[in-house]
Amino acid sequence: MLPGRLAGLMTPFSIRLEDVELAAAPGADDGGVRGIVVRRAFLGSSRDYVVEADGESVRVTTPPHVDVEPGEPVWLRFPPERCHPIEPVPAGGSWT
Repeated sequence: MLPGRLAGLMTPFSIRLEDVELAAAPGADDGGVRGIVVRRAFLGSSRDYVVEADGESVRVTTPPHVDVEPGEPVWLRFPPERCHPIEPVPAGGSWT
């Protein structure tokens, strides 16, 4: 669960690791969040990253040809159509 501010949402949200877009520069729409790569792992058919962005750790999976070194700055974009807002659990922990 990520804080909504990362994607411009009012509530926390979830997104699949492979749906987060990782780029070396901000997009033309300027809708990204700047971060720093803190971990990278090659998994054969993909790469797995942990990026520190706006005080949060965000995990991202990319195709194997995307190769960013730890310590390098990147931009993360959370496509709105891939973000799923999470409603807070009511007081008492029950939806009934």
